[in-house]
Amino acid sequence: MTKYILCIGFFIASTILSAQNGYPKYYEMVALDAKADSLYKAKDFKNAARFYLATSNIIVEKAITMDYSSLHYDAACSWALASMPDSAFAELDLITSKMNYNNYKHLIKDTDLNSLHADNRWKLVCDRAMANEEGKERYQKLYKDRTTFQGASKEIIFYPHTEQMRKFIDNDSLPFLSVDHGNFRIYFRGNSNVVNYLPQLRQGLDSAFRKILEVVGITGYYHGLNLVMVDSAGELKQLTGMYVHGGFSLQGNDEIFFVYNTDRKFGFRHEIFHFISNDIWGFNRKSRLLNEGGAVYTEGVCYEDYSMYGISAYLMKEKKLFTFKSLIDNFHDMEMQSEEIAYFESGAIFKYLYEKYGIEKMKQLWIKGFDSFETIYGMPLSQFEKEWRDFISTVQPPKNMNWEMITKIGCG
Repeated sequence: MTKYILCIGFFIASTILSAQNGYPKYYEMVALDAKADSLYKAKDFKNAARFYLATSNIIVEKAITMDYSSLHYDAACSWALASMPDSAFAELDLITSKMNYNNYKHLIKDTDLNSLHADNRWKLVCDRAMANEEGKERYQKLYKDRTTFQGASKEIIFYPHTEQMRKFIDNDSLPFLSVDHGNFRIYFRGNSNVVNYLPQLRQGLDSAFRKILEVVGITGYYHGLNLVMVDSAGELKQLTGMYVHGGFSLQGNDEIFFVYNTDRKFGFRHEIFHFISNDIWGFNRKSRLLNEGGAVYTEGVCYEDYSMYGISAYLMKEKKLFTFKSLIDNFHDMEMQSEEIAYFESGAIFKYLYEKYGIEKMKQLWIKGFDSFETIYGMPLSQFEKEWRDFISTVQPPKNMNWEMITKIGCG
Protein backbone atom coordinates (compact mmCIF):
# COMPACT_ATOMS: atom_id res chain seq x y z
CA MET A 1 0.00 0.00 0.00
CA THR A 2 1.09 3.53 -0.60
CA LYS A 3 -0.54 5.74 2.00
CA TYR A 4 -2.72 8.20 0.15
CA ILE A 5 -1.82 11.58 1.60
CA LEU A 6 -4.39 14.29 1.09
CA CYS A 7 -1.72 16.87 0.33
CA ILE A 8 -3.07 19.03 -2.42
CA GLY A 9 -0.48 21.75 -2.80
CA PHE A 10 -2.66 24.75 -2.06
CA PHE A 11 -2.68 27.19 0.80
CA ILE A 12 -5.62 29.13 2.15
CA ALA A 13 -5.58 32.64 3.55
CA SER A 14 -7.31 33.14 6.89
CA THR A 15 -10.99 33.69 6.20
CA ILE A 16 -14.26 34.54 7.89
CA LEU A 17 -15.70 31.14 7.09
CA SER A 18 -14.04 27.95 8.24
CA ALA A 19 -12.18 25.87 5.69
CA GLN A 20 -14.76 23.13 6.05
CA ASN A 21 -17.48 25.51 4.86
CA GLY A 22 -15.22 26.84 2.10
CA TYR A 23 -14.51 23.48 0.48
CA PRO A 24 -16.75 20.85 2.12
CA LYS A 25 -16.30 18.09 -0.46
CA TYR A 26 -12.57 18.01 0.19
CA TYR A 27 -13.15 17.59 3.92
CA GLU A 28 -15.78 14.93 3.29
CA MET A 29 -13.07 13.11 1.37
CA VAL A 30 -10.59 13.62 4.24
CA ALA A 31 -13.04 12.06 6.72
CA LEU A 32 -13.76 9.01 4.56
CA ASP A 33 -10.07 8.52 3.81
CA ALA A 34 -9.28 8.58 7.52
CA LYS A 35 -12.00 5.96 8.14
CA ALA A 36 -10.55 3.76 5.40
CA ASP A 37 -7.07 4.08 6.93
CA SER A 38 -8.35 3.08 10.36
CA LEU A 39 -10.06 -0.01 8.91
CA TYR A 40 -6.88 -0.93 7.03
CA LYS A 41 -4.80 -0.63 10.22
CA ALA A 42 -7.37 -2.78 12.04
CA LYS A 43 -6.94 -5.41 9.27
CA ASP A 44 -10.59 -5.12 8.26
CA PHE A 45 -9.50 -5.14 4.65
CA LYS A 46 -12.86 -5.70 2.95
CA ASN A 47 -14.42 -2.67 4.58
CA ALA A 48 -11.23 -0.64 4.10
CA ALA A 49 -11.47 -1.30 0.36
CA ARG A 50 -15.12 -0.25 0.34
CA PHE A 51 -14.32 3.01 2.12
CA TYR A 52 -11.39 3.79 -0.21
CA LEU A 53 -13.77 3.33 -3.16
CA ALA A 54 -16.42 5.48 -1.48
CA THR A 55 -13.75 8.15 -1.02
CA SER A 56 -12.85 7.94 -4.70
CA ASN A 57 -16.46 8.71 -5.65
CA ILE A 58 -16.38 12.16 -4.04
CA ILE A 59 -15.79 14.90 -6.58
CA VAL A 60 -13.89 17.62 -4.75
CA GLU A 61 -13.99 21.34 -5.54
CA LYS A 62 -12.45 21.93 -8.95
CA ALA A 63 -9.57 24.08 -7.66
CA ILE A 64 -8.24 21.02 -5.83
CA THR A 65 -6.22 18.55 -7.86
CA MET A 66 -6.59 15.02 -6.53
CA ASP A 67 -4.83 11.84 -7.61
CA TYR A 68 -7.81 9.52 -7.53
CA SER A 69 -5.71 6.63 -8.81
CA SER A 70 -4.08 6.43 -5.36
CA LEU A 71 -7.44 5.69 -3.75
CA HIS A 72 -8.14 2.91 -6.24
CA TYR A 73 -4.63 1.59 -5.64
CA ASP A 74 -5.24 1.50 -1.89
CA ALA A 75 -8.52 -0.33 -2.54
CA ALA A 76 -6.64 -2.88 -4.67
CA CYS A 77 -4.16 -3.46 -1.84
CA SER A 78 -7.01 -3.98 0.59
CA TRP A 79 -8.83 -6.40 -1.73
CA ALA A 80 -5.60 -8.36 -2.20
CA LEU A 81 -5.09 -8.62 1.54
CA ALA A 82 -8.72 -9.76 1.86
CA SER A 83 -7.99 -12.62 -0.59
CA MET A 84 -10.28 -11.15 -3.26
CA PRO A 85 -7.99 -11.11 -6.33
CA ASP A 86 -10.71 -10.37 -8.92
CA SER A 87 -11.66 -7.17 -7.11
CA ALA A 88 -8.00 -6.24 -6.69
CA PHE A 89 -7.24 -6.73 -10.38
CA ALA A 90 -10.34 -4.74 -11.36
CA GLU A 91 -8.86 -1.72 -9.55
CA LEU A 92 -5.34 -2.28 -10.89
CA ASP A 93 -6.66 -2.66 -14.44
CA LEU A 94 -8.61 0.58 -14.06
CA ILE A 95 -5.68 2.68 -12.87
CA THR A 96 -3.09 1.28 -15.28
CA SER A 97 -5.28 1.33 -18.40
CA LYS A 98 -7.43 4.43 -17.84
CA MET A 99 -5.85 6.55 -15.08
CA ASN A 100 -2.22 6.48 -16.23
CA TYR A 101 -0.87 4.97 -13.00
CA ASN A 102 2.91 5.05 -13.46
CA ASN A 103 4.57 4.15 -10.14
CA TYR A 104 5.94 0.86 -11.48
CA LYS A 105 8.87 0.71 -9.03
CA HIS A 106 6.52 0.92 -6.05
CA LEU A 107 4.00 -1.49 -7.55
CA ILE A 108 6.42 -4.41 -7.90
CA LYS A 109 7.79 -3.94 -4.34
CA ASP A 110 4.50 -3.50 -2.51
CA THR A 111 4.10 -6.54 -0.24
CA ASP A 112 0.36 -5.90 0.08
CA LEU A 113 0.06 -7.24 -3.48
CA ASN A 114 2.22 -10.36 -3.03
CA SER A 115 -0.79 -12.66 -3.26
CA LEU A 116 -1.39 -11.49 -6.85
CA HIS A 117 2.07 -12.25 -8.24
CA ALA A 118 1.32 -15.82 -9.29
CA ASP A 119 -1.76 -14.78 -11.26
CA ASN A 120 -1.31 -14.40 -15.04
CA ARG A 121 -2.98 -10.99 -14.86
CA TRP A 122 -0.15 -9.58 -12.74
CA LYS A 123 2.32 -9.32 -15.64
CA LEU A 124 -0.16 -7.33 -17.74
CA VAL A 125 -0.70 -4.85 -14.89
CA CYS A 126 3.06 -4.47 -14.42
CA ASP A 127 3.66 -4.04 -18.16
CA ARG A 128 1.07 -1.24 -18.34
CA ALA A 129 2.51 0.52 -15.28
CA MET A 130 6.04 0.28 -16.73
CA ALA A 131 4.87 1.71 -20.08
CA ASN A 132 3.12 4.57 -18.26
CA GLU A 133 6.24 5.26 -16.22
CA GLU A 134 8.47 5.30 -19.30
CA GLY A 135 6.04 7.64 -21.06
CA LYS A 136 6.05 9.98 -18.08
CA GLU A 137 9.83 10.04 -17.97
CA ARG A 138 10.05 10.83 -21.70
CA TYR A 139 7.59 13.69 -21.34
CA GLN A 140 9.34 15.06 -18.25
CA LYS A 141 12.67 15.14 -20.11
CA LEU A 142 11.10 16.86 -23.12
CA TYR A 143 9.34 19.38 -20.87
CA LYS A 144 12.51 20.12 -18.92
CA ASP A 145 14.53 20.60 -22.11
CA ARG A 146 11.97 23.00 -23.56
CA THR A 147 11.27 24.99 -20.42
CA THR A 148 14.75 25.38 -18.88
CA PHE A 149 15.91 28.92 -19.63
CA GLN A 150 19.37 28.82 -21.21
CA GLY A 151 19.98 32.57 -21.49
CA ALA A 152 22.85 34.27 -19.71
CA SER A 153 20.86 37.16 -18.23
CA LYS A 154 18.39 36.91 -15.37
CA GLU A 155 14.83 37.16 -16.64
CA ILE A 156 11.44 36.83 -15.00
CA ILE A 157 10.10 33.65 -16.55
CA PHE A 158 6.43 32.75 -16.86
CA TYR A 159 6.06 29.01 -17.37
CA PRO A 160 3.47 27.27 -19.58
CA HIS A 161 0.00 26.99 -18.14
CA THR A 162 -0.73 23.61 -16.59
CA GLU A 163 -3.92 21.74 -17.36
CA GLN A 164 -5.28 22.91 -14.00
CA MET A 165 -4.47 26.55 -14.77
CA ARG A 166 -6.25 26.34 -18.09
CA LYS A 167 -9.48 25.48 -16.24
CA PHE A 168 -9.41 28.93 -14.70
CA ILE A 169 -7.45 31.27 -16.95
CA ASP A 170 -7.89 29.91 -20.47
CA ASN A 171 -11.54 29.02 -20.25
CA ASP A 172 -14.23 30.14 -22.66
CA SER A 173 -17.06 30.85 -20.22
CA LEU A 174 -15.17 33.17 -17.83
CA PRO A 175 -12.61 35.09 -19.91
CA PHE A 176 -10.01 37.40 -18.34
CA LEU A 177 -7.91 40.39 -19.26
CA SER A 178 -4.35 40.57 -17.95
CA VAL A 179 -1.55 43.06 -17.29
CA ASP A 180 2.07 42.39 -16.31
CA HIS A 181 3.79 43.93 -13.31
CA GLY A 182 7.25 42.65 -12.41
CA ASN A 183 6.96 39.03 -11.30
CA PHE A 184 3.20 39.11 -11.59
CA ARG A 185 0.76 38.58 -14.43
CA ILE A 186 -2.53 39.93 -13.11
CA TYR A 187 -5.80 38.50 -14.47
CA PHE A 188 -9.13 40.24 -13.96
CA ARG A 189 -12.51 40.98 -15.49
CA GLY A 190 -12.68 44.18 -17.50
CA ASN A 191 -15.70 45.24 -15.42
CA SER A 192 -14.31 44.27 -11.99
CA ASN A 193 -13.32 46.34 -8.95
CA VAL A 194 -9.68 45.75 -9.81
CA VAL A 195 -9.91 48.06 -12.81
CA ASN A 196 -10.33 51.06 -10.49
CA TYR A 197 -7.52 50.06 -8.15
CA LEU A 198 -4.67 48.93 -10.39
CA PRO A 199 -2.18 51.54 -9.06
CA GLN A 200 -2.95 50.59 -5.43
CA LEU A 201 -2.78 46.90 -6.35
CA ARG A 202 0.67 47.35 -7.89
CA GLN A 203 1.89 49.24 -4.82
CA GLY A 204 0.57 46.52 -2.54
CA LEU A 205 2.28 43.83 -4.59
CA ASP A 206 5.59 45.71 -4.56
CA SER A 207 5.46 46.11 -0.78
CA ALA A 208 4.50 42.46 -0.29
CA PHE A 209 7.22 41.24 -2.64
CA ARG A 210 9.96 43.18 -0.84
CA LYS A 211 8.84 41.88 2.55
CA ILE A 212 8.63 38.28 1.38
CA LEU A 213 12.12 38.32 -0.15
CA GLU A 214 13.40 39.77 3.13
CA VAL A 215 11.78 37.00 5.20
CA VAL A 216 12.85 34.23 2.84
CA GLY A 217 16.37 35.65 2.76
CA ILE A 218 16.93 36.31 -0.94
CA THR A 219 17.61 39.43 -2.97
CA GLY A 220 16.06 38.39 -6.26
CA TYR A 221 13.35 36.08 -7.51
CA TYR A 222 12.70 35.33 -11.17
CA HIS A 223 9.72 33.01 -11.21
CA GLY A 224 6.64 34.58 -12.78
CA LEU A 225 3.37 34.18 -10.86
CA ASN A 226 -0.19 34.37 -12.17
CA LEU A 227 -2.58 36.31 -9.92
CA VAL A 228 -6.30 35.92 -10.54
CA MET A 229 -8.36 38.73 -9.02
CA VAL A 230 -12.08 38.41 -8.32
CA ASP A 231 -14.53 40.74 -6.58
CA SER A 232 -16.11 38.38 -4.06
CA ALA A 233 -16.07 34.97 -2.42
CA GLY A 234 -19.12 34.12 -4.51
CA GLU A 235 -17.27 34.86 -7.73
CA LEU A 236 -14.30 32.82 -6.52
CA LYS A 237 -16.62 29.88 -5.89
CA GLN A 238 -18.09 30.23 -9.37
CA LEU A 239 -14.60 30.08 -10.83
CA THR A 240 -12.95 27.45 -8.61
CA GLY A 241 -15.66 25.69 -6.62
CA MET A 242 -14.18 26.98 -3.34
CA TYR A 243 -15.91 29.52 -1.13
CA VAL A 244 -13.02 31.46 0.44
CA HIS A 245 -13.14 35.10 1.52
CA GLY A 246 -9.39 35.76 1.26
CA GLY A 247 -7.62 33.73 -1.37
CA PHE A 248 -5.49 30.68 -1.97
CA SER A 249 -2.46 29.61 -3.95
CA LEU A 250 -2.03 26.56 -6.18
CA GLN A 251 1.62 25.74 -5.63
CA GLY A 252 2.22 23.51 -8.63
CA ASN A 253 0.38 25.81 -11.01
CA ASP A 254 2.14 29.18 -10.45
CA GLU A 255 -1.31 30.55 -9.66
CA ILE A 256 -2.73 32.56 -6.77
CA PHE A 257 -6.34 33.66 -6.35
CA PHE A 258 -7.37 36.80 -4.46
CA VAL A 259 -10.68 38.32 -3.49
CA TYR A 260 -9.90 42.00 -4.08
CA ASN A 261 -12.33 44.64 -2.84
CA THR A 262 -12.50 47.59 -0.47
CA ASP A 263 -14.22 45.63 2.32
CA ARG A 264 -11.31 43.40 3.35
CA LYS A 265 -7.62 43.54 4.10
CA PHE A 266 -5.67 42.33 1.07
CA GLY A 267 -3.51 39.32 1.97
CA PHE A 268 -0.85 39.65 -0.72
CA ARG A 269 1.99 38.89 1.69
CA HIS A 270 0.24 35.87 3.13
CA GLU A 271 -0.52 34.01 -0.08
CA ILE A 272 2.58 35.00 -2.05
CA PHE A 273 4.74 34.00 0.93
CA HIS A 274 3.22 30.53 0.68
CA PHE A 275 4.33 30.24 -2.91
CA ILE A 276 7.81 31.75 -2.70
CA SER A 277 8.82 30.11 0.60
CA ASN A 278 7.87 26.67 -0.67
CA ASP A 279 9.70 27.36 -3.90
CA ILE A 280 12.91 28.68 -2.31
CA TRP A 281 13.14 26.68 0.93
CA GLY A 282 11.58 23.52 -0.50
CA PHE A 283 8.01 22.27 -0.43
CA ASN A 284 6.96 21.92 3.19
CA ARG A 285 4.93 18.72 3.43
CA LYS A 286 5.53 18.27 7.15
CA SER A 287 4.13 21.28 8.98
CA ARG A 288 1.12 23.48 8.42
CA LEU A 289 2.12 25.21 11.65
CA LEU A 290 5.18 26.60 9.85
CA ASN A 291 3.43 27.17 6.53
CA GLU A 292 0.58 29.17 8.02
CA GLY A 293 2.69 30.64 10.83
CA GLY A 294 5.24 31.92 8.33
CA ALA A 295 2.52 33.49 6.21
CA VAL A 296 0.94 35.22 9.22
CA TYR A 297 4.37 36.40 10.40
CA THR A 298 5.14 37.84 6.96
CA GLU A 299 1.77 39.59 6.90
CA GLY A 300 2.82 41.40 10.11
CA VAL A 301 0.45 43.42 12.26
CA CYS A 302 -3.02 41.98 11.94
CA TYR A 303 -5.18 44.92 12.89
CA GLU A 304 -4.07 48.25 14.33
CA ASP A 305 -1.86 47.37 17.33
CA TYR A 306 -2.95 43.74 17.58
CA SER A 307 0.42 42.08 17.12
CA MET A 308 0.91 38.31 17.02
CA TYR A 309 2.55 38.33 20.44
CA GLY A 310 -0.22 40.54 21.83
CA ILE A 311 -2.92 38.25 20.50
CA SER A 312 -1.09 35.21 21.93
CA ALA A 313 -0.84 36.98 25.30
CA TYR A 314 -4.60 37.55 25.21
CA LEU A 315 -5.21 33.89 24.30
CA MET A 316 -2.91 32.78 27.13
CA LYS A 317 -4.78 34.96 29.60
CA GLU A 318 -8.06 33.45 28.39
CA LYS A 319 -6.53 29.93 28.54
CA LYS A 320 -7.29 29.40 24.85
CA LEU A 321 -3.81 28.65 23.48
CA PHE A 322 -3.38 25.28 21.80
CA THR A 323 -0.53 22.98 22.80
CA PHE A 324 2.41 22.82 20.41
CA LYS A 325 1.83 19.09 19.95
CA SER A 326 -1.76 19.65 18.84
CA LEU A 327 -0.71 22.25 16.27
CA ILE A 328 2.13 20.07 15.01
CA ASP A 329 0.26 16.77 14.85
CA ASN A 330 -3.34 17.86 14.28
CA PHE A 331 -3.34 21.33 12.74
CA HIS A 332 -6.48 20.52 10.77
CA ASP A 333 -8.42 19.58 13.90
CA MET A 334 -7.25 22.71 15.71
CA GLU A 335 -8.21 24.81 12.69
CA MET A 336 -11.68 23.34 12.82
CA GLN A 337 -11.94 24.30 16.51
CA SER A 338 -10.70 27.84 15.84
CA GLU A 339 -9.06 28.85 12.61
CA GLU A 340 -8.05 32.20 14.09
CA ILE A 341 -6.31 30.76 17.15
CA ALA A 342 -4.46 28.16 15.06
CA TYR A 343 -3.21 30.82 12.64
CA PHE A 344 -2.34 33.58 15.11
CA GLU A 345 -0.61 31.26 17.58
CA SER A 346 1.36 29.63 14.76
CA GLY A 347 2.42 33.09 13.58
CA ALA A 348 3.73 33.93 17.03
CA ILE A 349 5.61 30.64 17.28
CA PHE A 350 7.18 31.17 13.85
CA LYS A 351 8.11 34.76 14.74
CA TYR A 352 9.89 33.71 17.95
CA LEU A 353 11.81 30.88 16.28
CA TYR A 354 12.74 32.98 13.27
CA GLU A 355 13.79 36.15 15.09
CA LYS A 356 15.58 34.53 18.05
CA TYR A 357 17.24 31.52 16.44
CA GLY A 358 17.64 32.67 12.84
CA ILE A 359 16.71 31.82 9.29
CA GLU A 360 19.12 28.92 8.79
CA LYS A 361 17.62 26.87 11.59
CA MET A 362 14.14 27.76 10.35
CA LYS A 363 14.97 26.47 6.86
CA GLN A 364 16.15 23.18 8.36
CA LEU A 365 12.99 22.85 10.44
CA TRP A 366 10.89 23.77 7.39
CA ILE A 367 12.17 20.72 5.49
CA LYS A 368 12.92 18.20 8.25
CA GLY A 369 9.91 18.90 10.45
CA PHE A 370 9.45 18.97 14.20
CA ASP A 371 10.69 15.39 14.58
CA SER A 372 14.16 16.91 14.08
CA PHE A 373 13.55 19.88 16.39
CA GLU A 374 15.94 18.80 19.14
CA THR A 375 18.72 18.07 16.64
CA ILE A 376 18.30 21.49 15.01
CA TYR A 377 17.77 23.64 18.11
CA GLY A 378 19.68 21.67 20.73
CA MET A 379 16.72 21.31 23.11
CA PRO A 380 13.58 19.20 23.31
CA LEU A 381 10.38 20.72 21.97
CA SER A 382 8.87 20.69 25.47
CA GLN A 383 11.66 22.97 26.69
CA PHE A 384 11.09 25.36 23.81
CA GLU A 385 7.35 25.44 24.42
CA LYS A 386 8.00 26.43 28.03
CA GLU A 387 10.48 29.11 26.88
CA TRP A 388 7.94 30.52 24.41
CA ARG A 389 5.09 30.50 26.93
CA ASP A 390 7.31 32.15 29.55
CA PHE A 391 8.07 34.89 27.03
CA ILE A 392 4.43 35.35 26.01
CA SER A 393 3.49 35.68 29.68
CA THR A 394 5.63 38.86 29.80
CA VAL A 395 3.74 40.46 26.89
CA GLN A 396 0.91 42.86 27.64
CA PRO A 397 -2.34 41.86 25.86
CA PRO A 398 -3.88 44.65 23.74
CA LYS A 399 -6.09 47.05 25.63
CA ASN A 400 -9.78 46.72 24.83
CA MET A 401 -9.16 43.54 22.86
CA ASN A 402 -12.06 42.94 20.47
CA TRP A 403 -11.80 39.25 19.60
CA GLU A 404 -14.99 39.25 17.54
CA MET A 405 -13.58 41.98 15.30
CA ILE A 406 -10.20 40.27 14.92
CA THR A 407 -11.85 37.06 13.78
CA LYS A 408 -13.81 38.98 11.16
CA ILE A 409 -10.80 40.90 9.88
CA GLY A 410 -8.49 37.91 9.83
CA CYS A 411 -4.76 37.98 9.29
CA GLY A 412 -3.86 37.24 5.71
